[in-house]
Formats: sequence, C-alpha cells, structure tokens
Amino acid sequence: MFAFVKPLILILFTLWTMISFPVMAEDADGKLLPLTSTDPKIPLDELDIMIAPLTVMELKAEADGWLELVKASAHRQCHSLKTKNN
Repeated sequence: MFAFVKPLILILFTLWTMISFPVMAEDADGKLLPLTSTDPKIPLDELDIMIAPLTVMELKAEADGWLELVKASAHRQCHSLKTKNN
C-alpha cells in the first residue's frame, strides 16, 4: 500500500542533498570561482562526481583553477631549483 513512500523519501533526500551542497561559488563580481581546486589532494573519484553535472562555463572555471595550481607548483619547483643550484 505504501510502497511508493520509500522511493519518494529517497528522491526527496537526494534532491535536498544536491541543493544544499553547492559545487560552484561566485565572487562579488559574479565571476565563477573554482571549488574543486581548493584541495589539490582531492580523490579522483570525488572529483569525478563533483564535475560530472557542471556546465561548460563551470568546467572552464574549474580548469582555470587547476591551471593556477599547476603554475604555482611549477614556479615553486623553478625557485627551489634556482636556490639549489646557487
């Protein structure tokens, strides 16, 4: 008789969970800010889940965030090599 209640509760809980945890943030200018690149040690399976529902603009913001991490890491490596060689 109430076989539809359990799936309904599950669907509502899933929707509530998806709405309550934003994947993207905006700064004061409305520019999208990356959230996945704030933790460079994020497990790949979590990253895969987080980026799956993103739009093209949101993916671009995430890619830009990861590019900044790579640049910063490269600059640190170059600086440490320069100080090591001197």
